[in-house]
Amino acid sequence: MPYQVLADAVLVVHFAVVLFVVGGLAVVVAGNWLRWRWVNHLGFRLAHLAAIAIVVVQAWLGQHCPLTVLESWLRV
Repeated sequence: MPYQVLADAVLVVHFAVVLFVVGGLAVVVAGNWLRWRWVNHLGFRLAHLAAIAIVVVQAWLGQHCPLTVLESWLRV
């Protein structure tokens, strides 16, 4: 039972990361249109760029996402 709860927590974190990577560009575009200053903050932009870079490198190397591997291990 504790492994199932941990696997669910990893799933939630994984969903948040995917949402950040996919939705980050939309947030930047909408935020600039709505004049949200935080979307142009260097920290937000670098974090978003780093998340995209990690996904791209994993895809190029043919690796599975570590969060997927961890969740699968916890579910077994």
